[in-house]
Amino acid sequence: MQIKTSLQVLANTCRDQGMDLMTIMMTLMSGVGGGDRSLAAQAAAFSPTPTDAELVRLSHDLMDALDRGDLVAVNATLAPAYLEFVDDQPRDRSAVLASIAQRTSKAPYIARRTWDAERVVRKDDVLVFTGRAHEVQGGNETHGGYLYEGRYLLQWVRVGGVWRVQLLAWQKASTDRDAWNETFQNGRGFSLEPNRLLVEAVDGKKPGAALDLAMGQGRNALYLASQGWNVIGVDISDEGPRIAREQAAARELELETITADLDEWDFGVHRFDLVTLMYAGDHANWIDKIKTSLREGGLFVVEGWAKGSPEHPVGFGEGQLAMLCDGFEVVRDETIEDVPDWAWDKGKLVRFIARKK
Repeated sequence: MQIKTSLQVLANTCRDQGMDLMTIMMTLMSGVGGGDRSLAAQAAAFSPTPTDAELVRLSHDLMDALDRGDLVAVNATLAPAYLEFVDDQPRDRSAVLASIAQRTSKAPYIARRTWDAERVVRKDDVLVFTGRAHEVQGGNETHGGYLYEGRYLLQWVRVGGVWRVQLLAWQKASTDRDAWNETFQNGRGFSLEPNRLLVEAVDGKKPGAALDLAMGQGRNALYLASQGWNVIGVDISDEGPRIAREQAAARELELETITADLDEWDFGVHRFDLVTLMYAGDHANWIDKIKTSLREGGLFVVEGWAKGSPEHPVGFGEGQLAMLCDGFEVVRDETIEDVPDWAWDKGKLVRFIARKK
């Protein structure tokens, strides 16, 4: 189907052409046939189509069902050709339903959501809801609830006489740098203590030069500095490194911080005895730069979300880091359910330590 093919390349198109995701999607409105009944069946009762207020309510209801993991309601409301784009990560209907079925946490994905700037756009038999949402993540009571702000777009189409959602998109309300600045200013949703795996990895090891990638507020960089390491911390935000520098000064620690896009930053050659990558996503393109930057005997320490985790779909797959670090001595490589440092009170994690030969 032409719209499905178009949507699959949409995220790349936005990046390549510098276009706004929501603007492009508004041009791709189209309908399909087939379907079940549930939340969407409520819309079919409205004649000839839902009013603006009714469509807003139906859109809110679907988001609530996704948050709760209500498989029956979500299954009946998503169109057969459904696609979603959240943070440029595309998923089809089957992937969304599988993720809900695999959830282990009973906490809603979003504990609280408030809406503003809501709008309904109509074109023939296609309805589009857009709105800005302020959200507090659920299942994260330990760290106070991670905060999100972004814009949603839901495209409703007639499927066998029933209104169902064919497209859902979420776009950050700001740039990556602005979003992370806000996160670190809020100071919520993540641990302020040094990572346990890192503490274990450096225990008894002679301090040297360390690189803390995606350092955030500097919890790990500050710990390493307190243990005598010569630390450079790099982050895309301005606010995280600023907070880290303030804490270093207050504790009379030496710490160098750099604000940079790690896709572009030069890691150097044979420069570090330790490189850490903690809860920084699945940036496989960084691994070659990390390997080159390490000296012989240097450690690479990683902890983050496992790929396919119901709580967080983006991460490294089982065995992926060992493959990417071919030629290194793998000290530890595990995928485990445990308490993460970020976003949730429990989740599926990857923990990895390798030594450069």
